[in-house]
Amino acid sequence: MLQGGPASAICFQTGSDIFHFLPADLDGAVPPPRGAPNFIVGNVSGSNHALGLFKFHVDFANPQNSTFTGPFSISVAPYTVACWPTAFRRKTPALCSMRWAR
Repeated sequence: MLQGGPASAICFQTGSDIFHFLPADLDGAVPPPRGAPNFIVGNVSGSNHALGLFKFHVDFANPQNSTFTGPFSISVAPYTVACWPTAFRRKTPALCSMRWAR
């Protein structure tokens, strides 16, 4: 894809108790070690004191070797979520996701 070739995707089902996934990104010039997973964090439904950590390993050459493991619970200081996904189900305006912006 970076060289202009075709794109492909590998997807996993996560269940309904984790919301607002935030994948890691690359800052700096040094890439992660070969084979290192991409870390993804999500809000745990009904919790304001824990986050769910996932490890996502993609193998485009052999997609059946791809893995998505977790969640591994991370305890954090209590926080307030800006908006829960139930706002989308009720079709009410939500400022927390550009996906639904008009």
